[in-house]
Amino acid sequence: MTVVEFFDEEALDNAAGVLLLKPERLVLLHEEGKGRDFSEALGRILKNKNIKTEIIAEDVDVSCVGTARAKIEEIALRFPDCDFDISGGNDIMLVAMGEVAKKHSLPMHSVNVAEGTVTAVNSAKKYTVYPIKLTVEELIRLHGGRATNENREIEASSWKRNMDAERDIEKVWEICKSDPQAWNGAMGKWKNQGSDKTSEVWAKLRGAGLVKGRDNALRYKNTLVRYLVSRQGTALEMYTFICAKEAGMFDDGQSGVMLDWIGRGEVENEIDVLLTRGAVGYFISCKNGMVDSTELYKLDTVASRFGGRYAKKMLVISSFEPDFAFMKRAEEMGIRVIKNVKKLTKKDFVKKFII
Repeated sequence: MTVVEFFDEEALDNAAGVLLLKPERLVLLHEEGKGRDFSEALGRILKNKNIKTEIIAEDVDVSCVGTARAKIEEIALRFPDCDFDISGGNDIMLVAMGEVAKKHSLPMHSVNVAEGTVTAVNSAKKYTVYPIKLTVEELIRLHGGRATNENREIEASSWKRNMDAERDIEKVWEICKSDPQAWNGAMGKWKNQGSDKTSEVWAKLRGAGLVKGRDNALRYKNTLVRYLVSRQGTALEMYTFICAKEAGMFDDGQSGVMLDWIGRGEVENEIDVLLTRGAVGYFISCKNGMVDSTELYKLDTVASRFGGRYAKKMLVISSFEPDFAFMKRAEEMGIRVIKNVKKLTKKDFVKKFII
């Protein structure tokens, strides 16, 4: 089978069909100057997944319906086994497709990215569908980006569960959640501990066997613990990450991910936790202190840029209580807010990820 895609600004609308159907070839019709980078990224992903689909990317003139219609007819003649995906594409391409399909009775289908299904549009045809399981890197690559963070502890980028590591993360989180404000103060100025609150946090860490010594002579139980106390929010981020793992609902995940658009020279964006389920990305911001509406806009921007219109967004807050206006704005932006995580048992927090 040859799947024909009309290039769309939504990357997943372009990629889902070939990932679900694994056809012999994919013909991607795009306006001049668009689609080439996406084709290369998709090709690398297919190769990594050992999917043998040949990708043929071709320019199409969409200045009018006539030129678009001529291109579609040319493709239909060249590939008699073609099946057109009408899930994406601009208005001119879709109008032209409708005219050609009516004239030649060409098979068409639509793809539901979120549900991972393919449905025939003008026939009773049933498709053999394969499940999609994108990794974090693959999701970001499809959207023209790159996901990195060489300074992370390996446990932040590994989806494989490590029970010893998870126990250390939970021990650190228990100390963090007992007083998030004191924790933030301690992590921000631990080399010059000037308050009893700060000293108490590090005393608890020493008491739990997570660190030894004081000030510049501190020794850590392991590199993971050192990472967990490297920044104010890392303990909450890693605790969120392991609870998402335990939920068993996701295919891949990373914590502390740095994101940037390849070749655009933009400032890097960081997302605290990024998960994938099927072809959909779950972008999670974790805050261990006060939060204002700026965080909502930052999360929405990063998720839209690197996850597209299918991206899911979550804000995890350890103890701060947002006001009504904040919660209303979050709802309008499609951001799910999980408040007062410090008061939730691990079991109850894990349930928040079961979708």
